[in-house]
Amino acid sequence: MAQSRLGALDGSDFPGGRLQTTLMSSRDPVTMTTAMHARVADTRFVLDRLTWLNVGVNPDAELRPLPDGLRGALDLCWVGMFGHS
Repeated sequence: MAQSRLGALDGSDFPGGRLQTTLMSSRDPVTMTTAMHARVADTRFVLDRLTWLNVGVNPDAELRPLPDGLRGALDLCWVGMFGHS
């Protein structure tokens, strides 16, 4: 699973075709703190959705069916993340 962040890219596309261009043009401490809190919230969101997927809940906004065999296939005791800037 990949996670992109607004402000880290030129833009992000969302279900329904909406494109959100970068919001972060400043590197001041308030902006950076806000961005950090957003990244933590985004990561929690992704981890929560992985948990949903593992029990068979479908979080897809467009309600596409989950792949066969996905339920119970994720070992969420082994989750890591890395990145670069």
